[in-house]
Amino acid sequence: MNCRYCNKLIPEGCEVATYAYWDTRPVETRQKFWCHPECKDVGIKQEAFDCQQIDADCNDCGHFKRGEVEKRWLSCMADGKPSVRLVNMGFIHGHCLKFDRATIAQPNKWTGMECFEHRRTVVRTLN
Repeated sequence: MNCRYCNKLIPEGCEVATYAYWDTRPVETRQKFWCHPECKDVGIKQEAFDCQQIDADCNDCGHFKRGEVEKRWLSCMADGKPSVRLVNMGFIHGHCLKFDRATIAQPNKWTGMECFEHRRTVVRTLN
C-alpha cells in the first residue's frame, strides 16, 4: 500500500493510521488511511492548512481576534430525565483587525470569506 501523504510504498508492518481532516465522527467510526510514521505529523499539518484555506473562515484568519465562544442553554434528556445544559453553539465572537469590525467565526465550516488570509501567512508588526 502507498502512503497517503507522499504516495510512496509503505513497507509491510510499518504503516500507521491517519484520518481525513473533515471527518469529525468518533475515531472508531472514521475511515482509516495509511502513511509512513515519518510522514504523519507533517502530512496532518499540511492537510489541515490546505482544508482551512478552502474553508476560508475567520477562525483560521490571521486578522481575527478571538472573543467569547457562544453558548446556549439546551433542553435534553439525560439518563431518561429532562435536563438543561449549557452547550457550545460552534460560534466564536471576535473582531476583524483588518476591517476593524465585529465578526463571528464558525470553526470547521466553509464560509468562503474573500478577505481570508491564513494565520500562518499573516505577519504582524508591533506599532
